[in-house]
Amino acid sequence: MSAAARARARLLAVLALLPVLLGLPLSGLAPRAAAEGPEQTAVGAYGGCLVGAGAGDLLLLFDESASLVDTDPDDQRVRAADYLVRQLGRFAEQREVALDVAVATFGVDLVGPGRWSDLAGSGDRVRDDVAALAGADDGWETDYWTALNGARQALADKAAGEERCQAVLWFSDGSLDLDDRTDPAEAERYGERKPYAPDVDLTRPGSDAEAERLAADDLCRDGGVADQLRRAPVTVFGIGLSAGGGADFDLMRGISTGEGGCGAIQGPTVGSFTEADSIESLIRAFDRLQNPGQEPTTTERQVCQGEVCPEGRHPFVLDDSISEARALLSTDAEVPVDVVLTAPDGSEVVFTPGADPVWRSLDGVTLRQEWTSDRSTALTLQRGEVGSGGWTGVWSVTAVDRTSSTQGARSTLDLHLTGDLVPTVTSPDPLELRAGETPELVFGLTDLDGEGVETDALLGTATFTAVLRPAGADPVVLADGEPLDRIGDPHPLDLTAVAPGPAPLTLTLAVTTAPATDADGTEVPGTALEPQTVTVPTRVLPPFGYPMLGREVAFGTLDATTTADAVLPVTGPGCVWLADGSSTVQTGPADVTGEITSEVAGPGQLCLAEGESGELPLRLTASDTGNGALGGTLAVATAPVDAADDPGRVQQVELGWTADMLAPLQVGLAVATFLLALVLGLALPLLVLWLVKYALATIPGAPVLVRSLPVRLDGDVVTSHGRPLSAAHLAGLKDLLPLGARGSRRTAAAGFELRTAVGVNPFGAGHVVVRSDGPVATSTSPAPATDGTGRLPLACQDQWAVSLRPDGEHRLLLLVGLHTGDAGREALLDSAARRLPEILRRHAPTPPPAPAAGAPDADWMLDGPGPRQDGADGPAPDGRRPDPYDPWAEPPSR
Repeated sequence: MSAAARARARLLAVLALLPVLLGLPLSGLAPRAAAEGPEQTAVGAYGGCLVGAGAGDLLLLFDESASLVDTDPDDQRVRAADYLVRQLGRFAEQREVALDVAVATFGVDLVGPGRWSDLAGSGDRVRDDVAALAGADDGWETDYWTALNGARQALADKAAGEERCQAVLWFSDGSLDLDDRTDPAEAERYGERKPYAPDVDLTRPGSDAEAERLAADDLCRDGGVADQLRRAPVTVFGIGLSAGGGADFDLMRGISTGEGGCGAIQGPTVGSFTEADSIESLIRAFDRLQNPGQEPTTTERQVCQGEVCPEGRHPFVLDDSISEARALLSTDAEVPVDVVLTAPDGSEVVFTPGADPVWRSLDGVTLRQEWTSDRSTALTLQRGEVGSGGWTGVWSVTAVDRTSSTQGARSTLDLHLTGDLVPTVTSPDPLELRAGETPELVFGLTDLDGEGVETDALLGTATFTAVLRPAGADPVVLADGEPLDRIGDPHPLDLTAVAPGPAPLTLTLAVTTAPATDADGTEVPGTALEPQTVTVPTRVLPPFGYPMLGREVAFGTLDATTTADAVLPVTGPGCVWLADGSSTVQTGPADVTGEITSEVAGPGQLCLAEGESGELPLRLTASDTGNGALGGTLAVATAPVDAADDPGRVQQVELGWTADMLAPLQVGLAVATFLLALVLGLALPLLVLWLVKYALATIPGAPVLVRSLPVRLDGDVVTSHGRPLSAAHLAGLKDLLPLGARGSRRTAAAGFELRTAVGVNPFGAGHVVVRSDGPVATSTSPAPATDGTGRLPLACQDQWAVSLRPDGEHRLLLLVGLHTGDAGREALLDSAARRLPEILRRHAPTPPPAPAAGAPDADWMLDGPGPRQDGADGPAPDGRRPDPYDPWAEPPSR
């Protein structure tokens, strides 16, 4: 085999690993300690999460280093990724899963991800993005740290605080590889410092090895990048292409799986890693991922010589409980061989290598076939109407070498059987679990359309398993391999020792089809399917009388700062306060710690009646700035309203918290710039840094949608057009904030002016100053500045600002990112609805004093054209009164 052929084979093997990567661990679960209960694979857990939640995200992260020109000259990685996207698209459509996919590449930097596309409705867009990978093979370096930290940030932005099943399919043909900068052009183009190695000057010969060591340390240290991904949680499916044979994938394998002590968060569902070295192994790896949540059944036989032989047959039994069968047959024969499909009635269909794809009807069964390589073929069988055609019975697939020249060759069949039956919870309905209770759960079966199915509809046999997996605690096993006829029995669930919080319920169905007799009269045992997993996103509620708390506390982004505020939503009845000294740090930038404090730190300070809503204010104080996801836990004390002072009635609830940290500048670069400038003069260093800061202080050019709403405070609720803020207020959103392609320093919309500002401090971050015709409060600065302006970050999408009017009729500006999903929009509206009441109360209009007796009627003051926006007295030149609520009016002059 030629070197190029070996490279293609290894690359295809890598592609095969992609499907395995997609089977990453359950994304909706927080990391948990190892415990009793059935072990899940990463693929099974991720697939179970997708099926149970009905939605998820997958980021295809591909190496773009120049070595791909040698390791993958024919772009087989693109072919494999396209195969995976097509197979996952079928899965998403069949299981009605909204699986969003995006593509990103990495070398010295992370490029992308670009658009997110739903595979079920926009699969062609994803395939177009995958096809563009063919040109991504001229990158500099293979920087694992930059790739994975950027992927984590991109997925966090995509989730926007929502719990989603998320995974990264990470492909590389080499180990972590950095380079020193041998000339000024390289230094200028690629930078002289790395965020994880700020003190290493890459213009110094030999510095690349030191930077690589620091990158590896930060990836795998306790709380480092690998742990930050797992805690999110994001499953990492790693695929290493060993085309050249010289790559060391130990680090990549450790990041993906936790092997070798990489990271503190361990477990079987952390992720997976596959090293590919042949085309067939690559295709097989992709094939294993085509049905997340259910691994294929694999059999191995010999390659028949001359004609079909019993020793080479891969038999499997189908019945009416199976709606589709997909098989991938591959061989290790030195020459291409025929593949023979035998139907239950003994009829045969022969597939010759290199022939065109087949799509035909076979006695009422729809058959599709395509050659995925010279030595592997994919078959799909789809059942017609139940009870019709030749579906039920023994099928087989056989590899036959007509030349009889491959004695000892072997064939492998990977079989996916898609059943019509899905396990579910039938009682209680709705499913409500409460700490301290012991409810009885009843399970059942449904078809793919959600309709109930009686257990006797299954012609074969099946067993059933149900496990509750509380975050941070041991699993609670309700059923472990029980016969299917017991699925409808009550299953007690002891929650007396389970704390409130997320507790996904994993249901597993293991089916064996009924035995059958083949065309020769031989009885063939039923085919055992790999267990099918569904994970139901459930939550254990607090006991009656105790308050309901929100989920994980998100402090947002700490951009060049060390403090941030957030609130924890609380619903009564009950009292809450932050338990003293309860916060811990689990992940974050190196040497950065954090502490959570609250002004509500004792019983009786925040107590709510039944159904009343409130917020527990929280402040994060970090020890330093840095780059990465700072996260940990905090404990909130809860108690009934009438027992807040009774220590015996107080219950502590542990919650997670997270904050994304961005360092202001690369410290090493800033110091080097400063020292160099000192030689020229004391003032020049500060000027240089300030100019750099000014050059970067622009509103990014990414599209931002705007919506202006009149708002007022009605009691404790903010309303617009007489209704509380809701998604309906963003319906038909289409107006864009005017921005240049490379960003803007100034723009205006809806009577608001947005202008960037940097201040005199050369080290701080820039920001956006918001002006209007009244004092302005924003989502990041609830109190207007002394000059009446508000402040927003430079990346002002998914933020809001409100212009406060003395008459109580205020104006709200919503800035929505073009690609912000429904969950992100809801979070934006929820932020405004929660925080605006207090802001508007502080600026409530003061009733005018009653006029003195005999004073003239002041109503005449309301007549006439009113004030002009240009500041002059009297009506506008055209005689009309300007509309202060015109969305595109020029902002008032200052």
